[in-house]
Amino acid sequence: MKFEFDYGKPFTPFQQLMGVLPDLMYEETSPIIDFYPRNFELDMNGKKQDWEAVVKIPFIDQKRLLKAMAARDVRLTPEERERNKSGVLSTEFVYDSEIDENYPSSFPGVFPELTRSHCRASPFNLPVLGGDIQLIFGLVEGVQLGISALAGFPSLDTLPHNGILDYHGVNVFQSESKNPSMVITIIGKDEVPKTSEIARNVLGQRTFHSWPYLQEGIVAAVSDDMFKYTLQQVGKSLRVVHMPHQDAVKWRRQADHVERHYSKRYGVIIGGVEVLLHIRPLKGLKHLDNGALVKDYEAPEKEIVQAYQTAVSQVTFEDERFLERAPPDLKVDFPVGERVLFLGDMHYGLAAQVSAINEEAQTLSVILAYFEEETEETFKFTKAVAHRPTGKWWPSPILCRRLGISALALSRITSTLLVQLNDGSKTNIGLSLKFESRGLKVLGYSKRNDRGWEFSEKTAQVLEAYKKAFPEVFKHLENRGGDLVKSRELCPTAEDPDAVIKGMKKWLKDEGLNDLESVSLFADQLEAETCQIIEKLADDILSKKTFQSIKKRRLDNVPRQTLLKPSQAIYRLQGQVFEPGHRVVMVQDPAAGGVPTGMRGVVVGLGMRTIDVIWDNGFMGGSTLQGKCSPYRGSTVPFSSCLNLTRPQFTVSERGGPKPVPQNVFRPQLGPRPAVPMQHYQPSVPGRQQTAITTPHILHKPKTVHSAQSTTVVGSNGHLKYSGVAKGVRPQPIQQQPVSHRDQLSNLLGGLRLGPGPVVNENGGAGHITQAQAQGNLPVVHSHPSAHQLLSTHPHIQGKTQNMNNKPGLSAAKGVPFPHRGAHNGVPAFAHGGAPNGAPRGRGGRGGAHRGRGRGRGNGGSSAAIQE
Repeated sequence: MKFEFDYGKPFTPFQQLMGVLPDLMYEETSPIIDFYPRNFELDMNGKKQDWEAVVKIPFIDQKRLLKAMAARDVRLTPEERERNKSGVLSTEFVYDSEIDENYPSSFPGVFPELTRSHCRASPFNLPVLGGDIQLIFGLVEGVQLGISALAGFPSLDTLPHNGILDYHGVNVFQSESKNPSMVITIIGKDEVPKTSEIARNVLGQRTFHSWPYLQEGIVAAVSDDMFKYTLQQVGKSLRVVHMPHQDAVKWRRQADHVERHYSKRYGVIIGGVEVLLHIRPLKGLKHLDNGALVKDYEAPEKEIVQAYQTAVSQVTFEDERFLERAPPDLKVDFPVGERVLFLGDMHYGLAAQVSAINEEAQTLSVILAYFEEETEETFKFTKAVAHRPTGKWWPSPILCRRLGISALALSRITSTLLVQLNDGSKTNIGLSLKFESRGLKVLGYSKRNDRGWEFSEKTAQVLEAYKKAFPEVFKHLENRGGDLVKSRELCPTAEDPDAVIKGMKKWLKDEGLNDLESVSLFADQLEAETCQIIEKLADDILSKKTFQSIKKRRLDNVPRQTLLKPSQAIYRLQGQVFEPGHRVVMVQDPAAGGVPTGMRGVVVGLGMRTIDVIWDNGFMGGSTLQGKCSPYRGSTVPFSSCLNLTRPQFTVSERGGPKPVPQNVFRPQLGPRPAVPMQHYQPSVPGRQQTAITTPHILHKPKTVHSAQSTTVVGSNGHLKYSGVAKGVRPQPIQQQPVSHRDQLSNLLGGLRLGPGPVVNENGGAGHITQAQAQGNLPVVHSHPSAHQLLSTHPHIQGKTQNMNNKPGLSAAKGVPFPHRGAHNGVPAFAHGGAPNGAPRGRGGRGGAHRGRGRGRGNGGSSAAIQE
């Protein structure tokens, strides 16, 4: 099949505008009024909201449009006719070092001219198809797809899988789909390695999580339903160390959530999750003092969990943005003439230029340029912000007394208050000034401190007017404590409660309170009046500076880490702290419309990742910061783009001293440490009563939780196997049972089996012999040394243990040691016990079979036996 098209003629600017502007759109006599129907049909196509529908209006016939406009061309003025012509379609800009001139403004009086332009502009005609340029059908040669796709392009082929079309109830928009979905099943390995083997292979290694999008991270821990495996420093080497969970039920919930999320959110069946990888995602690259770039991973508190079967160990193409780089040569990293910022003690943040390189000493010589009064400028801005008028703020209890309402009523009306109308619809009549759970506030209206919420005088006046307009609603705000109330509950005496609620909504809109922007509790903004004071102060300081007042100073033997290049800012300036009124200097290279490098300004607003700055000079791309400053003087920039001059945080000694702000460096000896509980600490003991504990280094015996039974759904294309968790079935909670004092003591010892002679002959709890120890691949790590001391002093343990230091296989009665023996696959298991008064020898307890079985022989009787 062949298609041929005739080249058309581009519309002129006015022809494009007249297609969507009056008077041809509105006048009844317009020959093309049918292009713009007032009433039209909506094709919902299964959608719920009108804005999601397909609007069924006719396509515009360009011949009729141009004919209707041709009759109106005579109305154009000569100037408008000139503007209505098609000019040069494209312009090519080429850098030319020989050109150094000012480029005239394209909009004089609004846009400034470009100074010292090194660019040459010339007309450019875009290539057209035909001749040497032919249209290529399909993919261009060399395109990488599937498992070989470039970094950033997701592919399902990175894991073996199959898919069928079946009913699965995928939940995307808060409701499960009722139609068939393409359900993908990951094909797992026939034999899953043991958890200890997985831990040895992946701990401290990088992996790719969030399949199929494959984001890099490093494995900090591996866990199953019994243990968590981490790398820890043992002597001079790293070893895999396992520790039991304190809450096995929590681990099972976490594993089930991973499986359920993939299943119900993405339609991917990953199978039962028996092993979790604890991953610290890649944060970016970190710049070292020697100029090298190394990968930097997130802190432990930002650790994520990933099912082992969805992790990918390697990719075909690495992300070039995050490739580590060796230290470059000094002359390459800092060539002569390079413009940098100085991070020394005495001249922090000053502009400098490299003048010489000493390759033998690996140091540089730089020339600083500065004004003598720049240090005093910083204190002037800080003082102006510190003495600003902040207005009156009302704590919640005092505001309640002023308004004559309760604390509950104030809390509900200042947050989100949904009211259900008679037709079932819901509307919000709250001011939406605070969001406790999400940690949000509205600048100028609300804020939170350690004493609770406070509201501005402006908020108090709004509430007084709101209450005066709708007194009955405020009177009944305490009628119900839920988040959703009915209109009749707030307006019991009104003839039409819905009309009252709609009137409140209209009142909020008329007062401009419908679209107030909520920000983080950590965000802050200076008032417009203070911003004007800061801008005026900057103008006064700038007016006193002249070219002749610039001072220069040469510094020799400067180490490379004392200098900051603009390209290094994104790596080196992470984690800075700012406050309103802080003096900053722009470090990063300016992008299109960006702030020029070296320009100074003052912080007037804080966001989560950005700061609002009023700069000393205007620049192309600047803004008014929503009316807080003059045009082109303000902008919002990332934290890492500026250097804080008021509070230096990256000061480097001119002799190469260390940075005062340490950066978190990933070391693989992570994982849980034996916690030292506080006085009223209560550990979580699944399935049993919790016992208060004050003894340190106590571990807790986890309880095995059985997952939901597997279910098989027969689809049109075959069998689809997935567990009840994948279908959204949650495991049943464990019933609480009465616990004897002996069992409480067993819980107290964190899984160590205790009991008198007769009980010792019964099956014990889960032992501490792991899979790795059973195979003899890893050294045994004794994880509860404090148990010996506790046993020897506890009044309910009749035997006294002695001579047990570094001898976990011995027990004693009256100080006489008796060896205990036990084995699993040739690996010794350990038990401790004692028999007072020379009682006959008895059988020791047996460890549970989940991670290996341990046997011990003790001199029975009524003494205690401890199993590992």
